[in-house]
Amino acid sequence: MKVHPLQLLCLVPSFCHAAAFPPTKHALKPRDGSVVWSICPDFNQTATQSIECASLTVPLDYFDPTNNATLDLEIRRVPATKTPKLGSILVNYGGPGIDGRDTLPALGDWQQALAGGVYDIVLVVPRGTGNTLPYSCLTPAQRLAAFSRSPVTSNASDTAFGRIWASAQLDADACLATQNKTGTLVGTVSTANDFIRVAEALDKDGLLRFWGQSYGTYLGTTLAKLFPDRVERMVLDGVVDPVSYTFGSDAAQYLDADFVFREFCSACAANPSTCPLALGPNNSTLTGPEIEVNLYAFFDSVKEFPIPLITSAVGPLLLDIGLLKSSIYFFLYSPSEWPAYSTILAALIAGNTVPATALVSALSTSTLALAESVQGIRCSDKTFRATSSPTSVEPGLAERQNISYFGDNDQNYVTCARWPFVAKGRYEDEESSAFRTRTRTRGGVLLVGNRGDPATALRSAKGVRGLFGGSRVLEQKGFGHTAFAQGSRCTAGVWRSYFVNGTLPKKGAQCEVDVGIWEGKTGWEEIVAEFRKENGGG
Repeated sequence: MKVHPLQLLCLVPSFCHAAAFPPTKHALKPRDGSVVWSICPDFNQTATQSIECASLTVPLDYFDPTNNATLDLEIRRVPATKTPKLGSILVNYGGPGIDGRDTLPALGDWQQALAGGVYDIVLVVPRGTGNTLPYSCLTPAQRLAAFSRSPVTSNASDTAFGRIWASAQLDADACLATQNKTGTLVGTVSTANDFIRVAEALDKDGLLRFWGQSYGTYLGTTLAKLFPDRVERMVLDGVVDPVSYTFGSDAAQYLDADFVFREFCSACAANPSTCPLALGPNNSTLTGPEIEVNLYAFFDSVKEFPIPLITSAVGPLLLDIGLLKSSIYFFLYSPSEWPAYSTILAALIAGNTVPATALVSALSTSTLALAESVQGIRCSDKTFRATSSPTSVEPGLAERQNISYFGDNDQNYVTCARWPFVAKGRYEDEESSAFRTRTRTRGGVLLVGNRGDPATALRSAKGVRGLFGGSRVLEQKGFGHTAFAQGSRCTAGVWRSYFVNGTLPKKGAQCEVDVGIWEGKTGWEEIVAEFRKENGGG
């Protein structure tokens, strides 16, 4: 789900449940001090920040006691700046498929300040990404060809779904041929076991402190279900619906996408001097609904007549309706970029493709870089399969498209339906899964959601709250994907109180944001600087 860094079994009898993830066969080992940190050779150290690297050896296969093969996890940290140190916070920035190495220097530095400066912020590079069991099925040239051959949206034309269906089989076959030895070992349950091993190795108490965003909240939910007695602190920001992700069509991802798109149009109308989309006939100013109608009309025209672009990343490219809608959906994540994106979109409507070319080129590069890791992890996590009949996919497509105008981005969903690997430890049955039962963790879980999030609706956070006794939901009254989309001193204060003191907000807690939706910035830089000074870090 998240692709921009700044825009990722019970102790109390009354909350016990019989259904749990299948147990691993390799027992946890006591802490042995095996993590040795050193300066990362590939990171340009600065006077104010140091990134340290290490590795930890873990079982390759947690579910086969006869398999003695191991895996060296790649881990990195932003060291604590204050003493006494309270431990380590393990982070995941979403995806799935994002390794987090480029995100940690910026966002990890922020998180350290926002958590009081008393924790190491530790990135565990997930399986299937980076140097941790990297997932690659195609050569760069083959991946580019795959990107070019398949539509993104299944309703782009009468033949679009058929092309997606056939392309999905090609992708599945390619990965079956290259990943057949480890394709079942990159799922979220295996990664969760890795995380608990890291927590065991890093801190004397062996407890887990975790901060997950977007897909990272699914990993966090999985961790909390597997190891509730280990969870001392857990922040889940931009909460994924675990049932929709595992057993459904992932339609829940789009629950508030149209709502956020309408907010973009309304904000544009309220700022006509910096939003050229608001300019109407005879120098009139359009309303939000009028801007929305105009944009939908433009989308329809692109569906009929795609726009040719020459990009630096993938060469000549047709900006068709699928790629256009994917680009629009992407920028809904980041209100700080809305003024710039509105200018790009207005230029494109006027026939000037130059500004859009750079954006589409960047998005295409990100898509190509992440595609195989996303599929390898996400598809092996999901239960639905339709290997022979395309008609069995149609109900899921309809569900997605009925929820949102942007829900027809079906390429990954169809690919997962044809996927050859099943992640070890994955649930097979929805009703008996831990995602349908209640658990109490050692420390209460803090769930955070924006009032309008195009990828993880606030209602998903409220749904996951019901899975964990003693948990709380904090509503940030802003827009975009995760709380880092718009700065809030209130939210920052809640995070610090929670991590330092274990204090959860009251029921129904809400936080205002401190930056306007059309200001062209997140506002977090200023907030982090204030918190760093308060922490005594200068």
